[in-house]
Amino acid sequence: LDLLTENAAVEFLLEVTKNRNSLDPERGAGTDRQLAVQITRCVGQLALGVVQAAGTINTLRLSFEDYLTKWADSRTELLEAPEFDPQRMGYPRSVAFTWFTSYQLLPPDAKMLFDALCWLSAEPIPESLVTGPWTDQQWNEASAVVPGGLRQHSAKLLIPLYDFSLASSPQGRKRSFTVHRLVQEVGKVWQLKREGAIPGRD
Repeated sequence: LDLLTENAAVEFLLEVTKNRNSLDPERGAGTDRQLAVQITRCVGQLALGVVQAAGTINTLRLSFEDYLTKWADSRTELLEAPEFDPQRMGYPRSVAFTWFTSYQLLPPDAKMLFDALCWLSAEPIPESLVTGPWTDQQWNEASAVVPGGLRQHSAKLLIPLYDFSLASSPQGRKRSFTVHRLVQEVGKVWQLKREGAIPGRD
């Protein structure tokens, strides 16, 4: 995981969100920076977390205060969950809190598509794997994870994943995208927790 200095994380967040702060003109000068500092500390100054926070802020036109409120709600939801214990998972809890903040705000069908993508390889994924025609065999294999009817409009459902920075923007002629391996891991653990099927871990 790439760790940013606090100043670099704050400057990046302010730049990519175009200084979306409290949007309250009566707030004192420097409030936007103070709130940006709080956000970067919440996400542990992890580049992955700052990018996801910025994607959510921009997509939903959230103020920094709104984002902090939603992040705190996610923290409350997962704080006591043993599945996300850093000693067990090998990464800070802030990864799960920040992911959950974005995930909870996805449209329902986009959540289902993301859930399916968590079980694929962390290698680049051509958009055509999601949007193109599948053989009967491919569909039969995928149907256990991809809910019925989802494929009919899955191309549009990739857009929220890009917007919320839960998947990288597509690149190259094949328009391949990636889902960060830790984002996939958190997503898988969440699904297993939700279904009450967390396996034992070494």
